[in-house]
Amino acid sequence: MCSGGFNGSNIDHILNNMGIKNLIFCGANTNYCVETSVRSAGDRDYNVVLVSDACAAFTPEQDAYAMATLNDVYCKVKPTEEVISLIQSAAAKATVAAD
Repeated sequence: MCSGGFNGSNIDHILNNMGIKNLIFCGANTNYCVETSVRSAGDRDYNVVLVSDACAAFTPEQDAYAMATLNDVYCKVKPTEEVISLIQSAAAKATVAAD
């Protein structure tokens, strides 16, 4: 049994083989499984975004504490609207570069 996405799986190997370096995280139990996965990804030099309003913990205080602990250390914490905007901007740049 593992408490994070990287421990006990080959996800790091798969992501590296695919050339993926940017990860977006959300989920339940911010201060447990989500936090463990974000820390593991950050330790492996992934560029990590944690979606602040797409996570939850048992209490709002636990959620806020986990976000504050992770932000600017293992990840960038951003709300959904900002993450969508970043994705759209990156997609537009990729389209222009491909033309």
